[in-house]
Amino acid sequence: MKNIIQSQVKSVAVGFALVVGMGLTIQPSVVVAAPTVKSIPANALMWEGQTKQFKVEATSSRKINYQWYKNGVRVAGVTTSTLTLSNVTAADAGSYHATVFDGTGKVRTDKFTVTIGEKVKITAQPKNVATNEGTTATFTVKATGTGPLSYQWYFNDVAMAGANGASVSTSKAVLSDAGKYKVIVKNAGSTVTSSVASLNVMAVAKSYTANLAWTAPTTRNDGSALKASEISGYNVYFGTSATGSLSKIASLSGKELAYAVTNLTSGTYYFAATTVDSSGVESKLSERVSKKF
Repeated sequence: MKNIIQSQVKSVAVGFALVVGMGLTIQPSVVVAAPTVKSIPANALMWEGQTKQFKVEATSSRKINYQWYKNGVRVAGVTTSTLTLSNVTAADAGSYHATVFDGTGKVRTDKFTVTIGEKVKITAQPKNVATNEGTTATFTVKATGTGPLSYQWYFNDVAMAGANGASVSTSKAVLSDAGKYKVIVKNAGSTVTSSVASLNVMAVAKSYTANLAWTAPTTRNDGSALKASEISGYNVYFGTSATGSLSKIASLSGKELAYAVTNLTSGTYYFAATTVDSSGVESKLSERVSKKF
């Protein structure tokens, strides 16, 4: 009995071996290629409010699906090869990449960076200024934005030479400095013009001094000699006409050879002097001299 069983087992084993050898075919494995990414977007600088498209180019023998990510977080609703950033703000800045999937293989692209530049904004406008003649008037603007910022000031719509800072001053203002001032501020992505500010320069009453000086005469009006010891004094006259009458404004001693006429306002003045001898005789008026202020 034992021998019979062993014989049957051997028969089964042999038969199985024959079946395996005659009916099983082993196929070689097939390697499926992953999709190929040909190009990715470059790093980009965008300015607030701009719109830009970023495209991944990939190839595969099968349909390709895309998914975009910002700072490692999936961007919902974007499943095409193109990512569009519209009307961007500072919140859109970050690191972006995409994954490319064709049903059998998935490829992650390299990352690229989007930087958002801030447009120029004026936070403090130049203000109107009123000042007196001879004083300093200053206009100032405050602006924010991605630097560097450049400035150009204008006076009555004409560019002011060298006025390229956040403020501009008129040193020792004169009446002709009165007018309209503004500034244009720029950066690489934007330009903004300030509001117009006015400068009012008020005239200030001024006083002037005429300094007169002369030498002691050596002859009288009749041509005779006049000694210094014979001069008792001088009279100073002034007026506002080259030919009109003059008024005496000072009587000086014989040793005084200069006189300052003060508190004069703008205009043209005429001056002359006479010599008074020791006998009280006054000479004719000297030749008139003029001074304009």
